Amino acid sequence: MEKTTTQELLAQAEKLCAQRNVRLTPQRLEVLRLMSLQQGAISAYDLLDLLRETEPQAKPPTIYRALDFLLEQGFVHKVESTNSYVVCHLFDQPTHSSAMFICDRCGVVKEGVRRRRGRHHAYAGG
Repeated sequence: MEKTTTQELLAQAEKLCAQRNVRLTPQRLEVLRLMSLQQGAISAYDLLDLLRETEPQAKPPTIYRALDFLLEQGFVHKVESTNSYVVCHLFDQPTHSSAMFICDRCGVVKEGVRRRRGRHHAYAGG
């Protein structure tokens, strides 16, 4: 599901939640939508500021509950080193391995995916 549009990403999330019999509330969907519009990772409080543009009553627990759900479903990743969150564009592949690449200059976070090709080799330096 690489390079998906926001609409495609949200539709896929809705489909997976229906299959899993879990509730993707309008608020959770809006948080995922807001995250999908970001170039990279976003902090919970920056996300809260964005959510308050449409839901002025939103409080920190609102965001953290939505993020917990999205993390649990594999729709987002937490970037521990920056205490931020980023959309997973491969959540239809629940067993994928990935690494987060963080730009030292601008802080943009990109998800790198390990692609399996043939056998794995380990080389010792020497």
